[in-house]
Amino acid sequence: MFTSAAPFFARLTEVEKCTIRGAQTIDRLNYLFDVKHRFEFDLKVAEARKAFIETVDLIRDEFTSKGHETGFGLTWRF
Repeated sequence: MFTSAAPFFARLTEVEKCTIRGAQTIDRLNYLFDVKHRFEFDLKVAEARKAFIETVDLIRDEFTSKGHETGFGLTWRF
């Protein structure tokens, strides 16, 4: 169980990161949180949702900062 975004982010696989990054609407992010990731947090629902949104920001930041590196795109392309 996770109590913050950083350890949860570190646990995610590349496929899960791609799925979360590819969610184009808040409804899709809510669906992913409610169905798949909500129970991975050892927090109340509102706090877990906040940690999940922080994780989404970490995923987007990582893609933006590392996206130009050689070979990085190979793991993020499906």
